[in-house]
Amino acid sequence: DRRATGDVGGSLAELRRRTEQITGQVIEALEQGSRYHGYRQPSAPPSLHYTVVNTVEFLEPLPTWPKPGHRVPMTDYNAIMRRIDARTWVEARGVKEIWLWGYHGGVIDLWESNMAGPWGDISNSDRDPHDLPVFGKTYTVYHYNYGRGPSEAVEDHMHQIEAVLRHIDHDLFWNKFVGKPLEGRCGWA
Repeated sequence: DRRATGDVGGSLAELRRRTEQITGQVIEALEQGSRYHGYRQPSAPPSLHYTVVNTVEFLEPLPTWPKPGHRVPMTDYNAIMRRIDARTWVEARGVKEIWLWGYHGGVIDLWESNMAGPWGDISNSDRDPHDLPVFGKTYTVYHYNYGRGPSEAVEDHMHQIEAVLRHIDHDLFWNKFVGKPLEGRCGWA
Protein backbone atom coordinates (compact mmCIF):
# COMPACT_ATOMS: atom_id res chain seq x y z
CA ASP A 1 0.00 0.00 0.00
CA ARG A 2 1.79 3.11 -1.23
CA ARG A 3 -0.09 5.17 1.36
CA ALA A 4 1.94 3.33 4.04
CA THR A 5 5.21 2.62 2.19
CA GLY A 6 5.60 5.90 0.32
CA ASP A 7 7.00 4.27 -2.81
CA VAL A 8 6.41 0.50 -2.99
CA GLY A 9 3.20 -1.06 -4.21
CA GLY A 10 2.06 -4.20 -5.94
CA SER A 11 0.66 -7.52 -4.90
CA LEU A 12 1.54 -9.21 -1.64
CA ALA A 13 2.45 -12.41 -3.51
CA GLU A 14 4.92 -10.52 -5.71
CA LEU A 15 6.48 -8.75 -2.73
CA ARG A 16 6.89 -12.07 -0.89
CA ARG A 17 8.51 -13.65 -3.96
CA ARG A 18 10.80 -10.65 -4.41
CA THR A 19 12.02 -10.57 -0.79
CA GLU A 20 12.63 -14.35 -0.79
CA GLN A 21 14.58 -14.07 -4.04
CA ILE A 22 16.64 -11.10 -2.87
CA THR A 23 17.33 -12.75 0.49
CA GLY A 24 18.82 -15.71 -1.37
CA GLN A 25 20.88 -13.40 -3.57
CA VAL A 26 22.19 -11.50 -0.54
CA ILE A 27 23.19 -14.74 1.20
CA GLU A 28 24.97 -15.93 -1.94
CA ALA A 29 26.80 -12.61 -2.39
CA LEU A 30 27.92 -12.39 1.25
CA GLU A 31 29.12 -15.99 1.31
CA GLN A 32 30.93 -15.75 -2.04
CA GLY A 33 32.44 -12.41 -1.03
CA SER A 34 33.95 -14.06 2.04
CA ARG A 35 36.05 -16.51 0.00
CA TYR A 36 39.72 -15.73 0.71
CA HIS A 37 41.31 -14.94 -2.67
CA GLY A 38 38.27 -16.45 -4.37
CA TYR A 39 39.02 -14.38 -7.47
CA ARG A 40 42.22 -16.35 -7.98
CA GLN A 41 41.39 -19.61 -6.20
CA PRO A 42 37.93 -20.73 -7.37
CA SER A 43 37.95 -23.64 -4.90
CA ALA A 44 38.47 -21.36 -1.86
CA PRO A 45 35.65 -22.04 0.62
CA PRO A 46 33.50 -19.23 2.02
CA SER A 47 34.43 -17.96 5.47
CA LEU A 48 30.83 -16.97 6.19
CA HIS A 49 27.80 -19.25 6.14
CA TYR A 50 24.27 -17.91 6.51
CA THR A 51 21.21 -19.88 7.56
CA VAL A 52 17.73 -18.44 7.73
CA VAL A 53 16.40 -19.93 10.97
CA ASN A 54 12.97 -18.31 10.95
CA THR A 55 10.80 -15.94 8.99
CA VAL A 56 8.07 -13.79 10.51
CA GLU A 57 5.68 -11.66 8.48
CA PHE A 58 3.60 -8.72 9.71
CA LEU A 59 0.97 -7.22 7.43
CA GLU A 60 0.82 -3.77 8.98
CA PRO A 61 2.85 -0.57 8.91
CA LEU A 62 6.21 -0.61 10.67
CA PRO A 63 6.04 0.77 14.20
CA THR A 64 7.64 4.19 14.49
CA TRP A 65 8.42 6.89 17.01
CA PRO A 66 9.17 10.63 16.67
CA LYS A 67 12.96 10.66 17.09
CA PRO A 68 14.35 14.18 17.62
CA GLY A 69 16.40 15.45 14.69
CA HIS A 70 14.63 13.28 12.09
CA ARG A 71 12.15 14.81 9.66
CA VAL A 72 10.04 11.62 9.50
CA PRO A 73 9.34 9.06 12.25
CA MET A 74 12.10 6.55 13.05
CA THR A 75 11.48 2.82 12.86
CA ASP A 76 10.80 1.55 16.39
CA TYR A 77 13.32 -1.28 16.57
CA ASN A 78 12.58 -1.86 20.27
CA ALA A 79 8.94 -2.63 19.46
CA ILE A 80 9.93 -5.00 16.65
CA MET A 81 12.52 -6.83 18.78
CA ARG A 82 9.97 -7.28 21.58
CA ARG A 83 7.35 -8.57 19.17
CA ILE A 84 9.64 -11.24 17.68
CA ASP A 85 11.15 -12.14 21.09
CA ALA A 86 14.63 -11.25 19.83
CA ARG A 87 16.15 -11.99 23.25
CA THR A 88 15.37 -15.70 22.85
CA TRP A 89 16.71 -15.76 19.29
CA VAL A 90 19.94 -13.98 20.24
CA GLU A 91 20.71 -15.41 23.68
CA ALA A 92 19.27 -18.94 23.49
CA ARG A 93 19.48 -19.76 19.79
CA GLY A 94 22.71 -17.99 18.84
CA VAL A 95 21.29 -15.65 16.18
CA LYS A 96 23.83 -12.94 15.38
CA GLU A 97 21.93 -10.99 12.73
CA ILE A 98 18.28 -10.06 12.31
CA TRP A 99 17.31 -9.09 8.78
CA LEU A 100 14.30 -6.80 8.57
CA TRP A 101 12.59 -6.22 5.25
CA GLY A 102 10.60 -3.00 5.18
CA TYR A 103 9.99 0.16 3.28
CA HIS A 104 11.40 3.65 3.36
CA GLY A 105 9.89 5.87 0.69
CA GLY A 106 10.56 9.02 2.70
CA VAL A 107 7.73 8.12 5.13
CA ILE A 108 9.93 6.59 7.84
CA ASP A 109 13.58 6.72 8.78
CA LEU A 110 15.70 3.63 9.28
CA TRP A 111 19.23 2.45 9.97
CA GLU A 112 20.91 0.26 7.36
CA SER A 113 22.62 -1.51 10.26
CA ASN A 114 22.20 -1.14 13.98
CA MET A 115 23.98 -3.07 16.73
CA ALA A 116 23.29 -3.75 20.39
CA GLY A 117 25.14 -5.75 22.98
CA PRO A 118 26.90 -5.66 26.31
CA TRP A 119 29.89 -3.80 24.81
CA GLY A 120 27.97 -1.11 22.97
CA ASP A 121 26.92 -0.23 19.45
CA ILE A 122 29.39 -0.07 16.60
CA SER A 123 27.18 0.33 13.57
CA ASN A 124 26.06 2.46 10.66
CA SER A 125 23.55 4.28 12.88
CA ASP A 126 23.66 7.20 15.28
CA ARG A 127 24.69 4.65 17.95
CA ASP A 128 21.82 5.51 20.25
CA PRO A 129 22.24 3.15 23.23
CA HIS A 130 18.46 2.95 23.67
CA ASP A 131 17.09 2.28 20.16
CA LEU A 132 17.58 -1.52 20.42
CA PRO A 133 17.22 -3.75 23.46
CA VAL A 134 20.58 -4.77 24.92
CA PHE A 135 20.98 -8.49 25.62
CA GLY A 136 23.82 -10.58 27.03
CA LYS A 137 25.13 -11.19 23.49
CA THR A 138 25.79 -8.78 20.64
CA TYR A 139 23.58 -8.79 17.55
CA THR A 140 23.13 -6.61 14.47
CA VAL A 141 19.86 -5.64 12.80
CA TYR A 142 19.99 -5.01 9.06
CA HIS A 143 17.02 -3.04 7.75
CA TYR A 144 16.62 -3.72 4.04
CA ASN A 145 14.31 -1.75 1.79
CA TYR A 146 12.12 -4.12 -0.21
CA GLY A 147 11.77 -1.46 -2.87
CA ARG A 148 15.46 -1.88 -3.71
CA GLY A 149 17.60 -4.86 -4.74
CA PRO A 150 20.35 -7.18 -3.55
CA SER A 151 23.13 -4.66 -4.25
CA GLU A 152 21.70 -2.18 -1.77
CA ALA A 153 21.13 -4.90 0.84
CA VAL A 154 24.74 -6.09 0.53
CA GLU A 155 25.82 -2.45 0.75
CA ASP A 156 24.19 -2.32 4.21
CA HIS A 157 26.62 -5.07 5.29
CA MET A 158 29.57 -3.24 3.75
CA HIS A 159 28.70 -0.06 5.66
CA GLN A 160 28.53 -2.13 8.86
CA ILE A 161 32.03 -3.50 8.20
CA GLU A 162 33.24 0.05 7.55
CA ALA A 163 31.77 1.19 10.88
CA VAL A 164 33.70 -1.55 12.69
CA LEU A 165 36.95 -0.73 10.86
CA ARG A 166 36.56 2.99 11.60
CA HIS A 167 36.03 2.14 15.27
CA ILE A 168 39.19 -0.01 15.39
CA ASP A 169 41.45 2.53 13.68
CA HIS A 170 39.87 5.66 12.20
CA ASP A 171 43.11 6.93 10.59
CA LEU A 172 43.98 3.56 9.05
CA PHE A 173 40.50 3.20 7.57
CA TRP A 174 39.78 6.74 6.31
CA ASN A 175 43.23 8.01 5.43
CA LYS A 176 45.22 4.94 4.45
CA PHE A 177 42.54 2.59 3.11
CA VAL A 178 39.76 4.84 1.75
CA GLY A 179 41.99 7.80 0.89
CA LYS A 180 41.02 10.82 -1.15
CA PRO A 181 39.77 10.76 -4.76
CA LEU A 182 42.53 10.20 -7.34
CA GLU A 183 45.01 9.02 -4.68
CA GLY A 184 44.89 5.42 -5.80
CA ARG A 185 43.35 4.13 -2.58
CA CYS A 186 40.57 1.56 -2.21
CA GLY A 187 37.56 3.74 -1.46
CA TRP A 188 34.48 2.62 0.45
CA ALA A 189 31.26 0.75 -0.20
